[in-house]
Amino acid sequence: MNPDQEVRRIGGRYRLVQPLGRGGMGVVWAAVDERLGRDVAVKEVIPPIGLTAEQADLTRSRSLREARAAARITSDSAVKVYDVVEDDGRPWIVMERLDARPLSEIIQAGEPLGPERVADIAGRLLDALIAAHSKGVLHRDVKPSNVMVVRDGRVVLTDFGIAALDGDPSITTTGVLIGSPAYIAPERAQGEPASAASDLWSLGCTMFAALEGRPPFDRGTSMGTLTAVITEDPLPAPSAGPLSGVLEGLLRKDPAQRLSAEDTQRMLQSLFVAPVAPDPPPPSPPPPSASPPASPLGGRTSVLSVLPPSSSASAQPGEQPAPAPVVQPPPPPAPPAGGRRPGSRRWPAAAAALVLVVIAAATFLITRDGDGQQRAAEPPAGSESQATTTDTQASDTEPATDPATDPATSEPETDPAATEVDPTDDSVPEGFTRHEDPTGFSIALPDGWDIVRNDPRVDFVEPGTGRYLRVDQTDTPQPDPVADWENQAASAAGRLSGYTEIRIEPVTYRDYDAADWEFTWTPEGGPPLHVLNRNLITAPDQAYALYWSVPQDQWEESLDLFQVFAESFRPAG
Repeated sequence: MNPDQEVRRIGGRYRLVQPLGRGGMGVVWAAVDERLGRDVAVKEVIPPIGLTAEQADLTRSRSLREARAAARITSDSAVKVYDVVEDDGRPWIVMERLDARPLSEIIQAGEPLGPERVADIAGRLLDALIAAHSKGVLHRDVKPSNVMVVRDGRVVLTDFGIAALDGDPSITTTGVLIGSPAYIAPERAQGEPASAASDLWSLGCTMFAALEGRPPFDRGTSMGTLTAVITEDPLPAPSAGPLSGVLEGLLRKDPAQRLSAEDTQRMLQSLFVAPVAPDPPPPSPPPPSASPPASPLGGRTSVLSVLPPSSSASAQPGEQPAPAPVVQPPPPPAPPAGGRRPGSRRWPAAAAALVLVVIAAATFLITRDGDGQQRAAEPPAGSESQATTTDTQASDTEPATDPATDPATSEPETDPAATEVDPTDDSVPEGFTRHEDPTGFSIALPDGWDIVRNDPRVDFVEPGTGRYLRVDQTDTPQPDPVADWENQAASAAGRLSGYTEIRIEPVTYRDYDAADWEFTWTPEGGPPLHVLNRNLITAPDQAYALYWSVPQDQWEESLDLFQVFAESFRPAG
């Protein structure tokens, strides 16, 4: 509030100081409770545009009643509502003011949020939702911008300002759809009333966004996103690892088949017994995720590490463990720690237009609050914590045991990118296009593949097959790529379900120190996966991981493709 503006008090005691944020349902103000002498946040509830006078009055009275009901929620993970007053014909909700960051800000900053941390956040949000639902209160707008991560580790679900009492007629009956398209449940997108199940769908979308950096149905526009929500499967979640089954259960389109809050809690507890650090992990070695452990890079652990979905031991700063989605191969190890070249983000093309006609028929007024914005396409490959090497399945089945061995003596499939490859030859096979990545490297990419970014990690995903190549990098590599992989394998063996090591050995790859880590494992709810993760050190301060992950039954036929990737790869500089 400008100094020359008149001081404004709400309810005769709450002095407004300045706006903290603005959303589709109102403005949140920093304020001071002059009676008790404490800082508070005050939400000015503003009804959606387009309501009739009668509808606006109904919304106002309902908001007052629902906010009072929200004040009865007893959960440390639900924002505390101190008071509800009516001033200037509008409801004002007085809440605790938090020294916290929105989860959306943490996601956009690319900070590390591996499966364990996301499970911890989800568990706390579930506590808030269960407490709210027990009072008959539905949130209706669970999304990252409404989740606050407090400095002391507390996670708080905020903005019950558009909450509804279970059983009340929905405001959507007036033709207004309240909520954010990227996080709204399909039944609500089709005009059905909110329910506890729709809150859980939104929780699933929030978990997905925390893992992958973008919501599972975001198509860049409200209509495109709603179409995807109603008619399409979610995007791949390579970073989900052990959370794949939870995401699948929460994102079932039929609310009757969706996981309940209690079942979700049990699944999370069974996956992660040990408590998770309250704050997003600091920059450190990439935490393992559903993807196999592997990391050629050094520094904090190895930059390119591939650990099991529940492992976070080698997570690198800003990285997440690379887990394997239920339907997808395990995500490769997280990007190398200290990845320094940010790149632009991309997202898949908009969903089919079939349902646009259906959705357009219903006049939806949607609030996005910035959460429906397009985000960098997330790599389908795991988003493990930063790993030094990205798990890549080398097309070489039996790389030379001795790094100095003449490449000619090894079988062709052992070393897909042998030293005779001319690193200056940028030609690509028919059906491929050379991809020039913003982080500096380039590679031949098959036409039609999706690009998912989580800088400095990039995933190249073949739609519908479960095959993907992750290119990870770090500027703090481990000096010995073989030792790096062996260290990570020791951890992966205890974390990856059905982990079977095939080989860890040096390989001849141009003039770089390089090592391959090949293994198989079976993610929960998914097919057996075969991974080849190549760790290559291109300079004292630069290493890459080429992590190739494919379903086991596609392994043999996929070797030639990895060879194209390895031969066409050109590091920065």
